[in-house]
Amino acid sequence: MSDATNYAENQLIDTLFRGGSGNWYVGLLTAITAAETGAVTEVASAGGYARVAIPKTTDAWAGTQGAGTTGASSGTSGQTSNNAAITFPAPTTDWAPASAPLVGLGLWDAPAGGNLWFVHQLTNSSGTVVSRTVLAGDDPPFFAPSALTMTLA
Repeated sequence: MSDATNYAENQLIDTLFRGGSGNWYVGLLTAITAAETGAVTEVASAGGYARVAIPKTTDAWAGTQGAGTTGASSGTSGQTSNNAAITFPAPTTDWAPASAPLVGLGLWDAPAGGNLWFVHQLTNSSGTVVSRTVLAGDDPPFFAPSALTMTLA
């Protein structure tokens, strides 16, 4: 439970994710050593890999009232999610072999370098933590709408 009121959570979500200025950049992680301190390992920037930009707009991020919504946040969930699919470029080299599979996503404030703001573990529909290999020639990694849920509550 958060110490913030629903009003505060709605304002924070709308300001951070849906404020209309700039982008968030989603990157793929092969290790999450300490999420709180940003100790993660991102896929190496080779073989076609690049972070994916998501605009900070109400069209790109859902309001706190539910997935796919575009109006100002008015819900009680304290969370937002991507309204559109997140699709990475096609891998031309192994990004995440069996020895170092994908385990999460990170949200940065820059397309390269920058500051890591959020870390999200990969989970399946029942919430179980999962991993995934990404090899040269595989289909591009893809995350459906609402797959990246960020919670401030």
